[in-house]
Amino acid sequence: MVRNVLIGFLCVLSFSCKKTEPYDSDLDYSYFPIQEGHFIEYHVLNIVHDEDLNPTIDSTEYYLKVSIGEKIVDNTGDSVNKLFFYVKAHIDSTYVLDKVNTVYNNGTQGIYNLDNQKYIKLAFPARVGESWDMNAYNTYDALTSQVMVKDYSGVSNGQSFSSLLRTQQLDFFSLVDYQKAYEIYAKDIGLVEIYWKDLVINNFDTTDISRGEEIYWKYINSGME
Repeated sequence: MVRNVLIGFLCVLSFSCKKTEPYDSDLDYSYFPIQEGHFIEYHVLNIVHDEDLNPTIDSTEYYLKVSIGEKIVDNTGDSVNKLFFYVKAHIDSTYVLDKVNTVYNNGTQGIYNLDNQKYIKLAFPARVGESWDMNAYNTYDALTSQVMVKDYSGVSNGQSFSSLLRTQQLDFFSLVDYQKAYEIYAKDIGLVEIYWKDLVINNFDTTDISRGEEIYWKYINSGME
């Protein structure tokens, strides 16, 4: 679990506080920016597998724009920003508002409130190896998210980024299961990629799928409006 962080000072205690250690002021908030007008566009692909249905594969592909709106106080008393979700079927179509959710940073956690279910997307400071239950505030089963690597340069959907952070949610492979899920965040941009596979397979063959779901969000563009 994520350790509690005392902002401002850190003492090393051995019968008494002997000296004050310098505190790392980089809480990694820049990987989870919340600024009114900031937006990110994605290409989204959802695939559902079920061998008992015809067809056995059902896929949905669309474009998504997530935009941060004004700050409000929600019905639980939290200070949050509106989070607008716009969708369109084709790259040259016009976005249509799909839903309004909220996003906020409570000082130690970056949280999306999606359809009245809260998800802890990042925990701060986001140190490599730190883990937390992404579903701690919602009704779903526990799902551990862990920071695997941070502050690295890399490519997502063909675009280069100078500073990325990668979290992992699933990584399991067996005779009948294939589970792999991770998210990638870019500094000063936010979430740039979601990769999710939770599949029932046959005889270790990841291409022979009985049922399950795949979700891919891939970064296209971002900016201010």
